[in-house]
Amino acid sequence: MMLEWRDGIKSIEEDKTQKAIDYWNDKIDSYDRTLNEVGHSIIRKLVKKYGVLEVLDAMDIAEDKYITDGNSSSVALTKVGGILYLKNAPEHKQLISYIKGICRNTFSYFDEKRASIALNNYYKDEYDLDYLKDQLSKGRFKSWHQFISYVEG
Repeated sequence: MMLEWRDGIKSIEEDKTQKAIDYWNDKIDSYDRTLNEVGHSIIRKLVKKYGVLEVLDAMDIAEDKYITDGNSSSVALTKVGGILYLKNAPEHKQLISYIKGICRNTFSYFDEKRASIALNNYYKDEYDLDYLKDQLSKGRFKSWHQFISYVEG
């Protein structure tokens, strides 16, 4: 009886994973593609870690942001894990990621690793990340060098 119960649970998990796989395949169908085994494996791991509803929501975000004529659906699928990580990360980590995104889109040069270290230290030193985000959004920093000098200063 316990084995039947366990097999039933396993079957439910497989059904959830299959639903997520079918959902993604429906999204990428217009590109005449379907997931390969690597894609199945990625989704299986994500469903197990985050749950099917969270994965489906992250798939919607990935589709909206990353599936374009220039990006393939496989690129978008690789972004789903990061979306889930950030959605479940502490607020300051989400804000640091947002600030780095602004930097990436604003400055012609951007050092991801150095920015991560500097922003984490900035937060640990109890400086206000919201203020920094606002200043960055308002165009206070004209270059990567000016921004990083301020953060590390």
